[in-house]
Amino acid sequence: MGAYKVQPTSSSKLRETLDFPVIDTDGHVIESEFVLPDFLKQVGGPSLVERYQKAATAERPPDDPKRVPWGFPSGPLSLDRATMMLPQLCARRLEEAGVDFTTLYSTAGFRAQVMTDDELRQGTCRALNMMYADMYKDVADKMTPAAVIPMHTPQEAIAEVEFAVNELGMRALMTCNEVVQPHPKVLAEAPHLA
Repeated sequence: MGAYKVQPTSSSKLRETLDFPVIDTDGHVIESEFVLPDFLKQVGGPSLVERYQKAATAERPPDDPKRVPWGFPSGPLSLDRATMMLPQLCARRLEEAGVDFTTLYSTAGFRAQVMTDDELRQGTCRALNMMYADMYKDVADKMTPAAVIPMHTPQEAIAEVEFAVNELGMRALMTCNEVVQPHPKVLAEAPHLA
């Protein structure tokens, strides 16, 4: 990261006038999808990786237009996109934003938390948490990733909170406010739509 130099901004100048820390509680990670399979494999072996990849491609029918998330294509926003993918760069650029500390939330975690397959949901959340703990351990003084907590049952939520906090040392949680389930009539009459 030696090539990037922090630039003075109106935010960093304003921060210099404050006598208290500025904490951002709504940062978002842009995951490097090519890294996640390594952690999925640690959690559930090659079969979990295969199931995750199959589920990811099955979510969108081939004729469905691609939904373009924030930061795609990056073009003039390439530095901003890279910032949310690379922890060391993000830590350096917080100064430009006038921020002392940030809590980062998963982007892929939104999808992981609502997967209907119990094993896949739990395994993906655990793999994401392991990935974040590993990626952000060297910048813990500047940021903390929020653990992705599946909430379909109290037992799975408690198990992941205990793992994320006690085993990985994570300090924040991201919980889901919904459990996605097909309507029983749709499930009975048209399971392919469920």
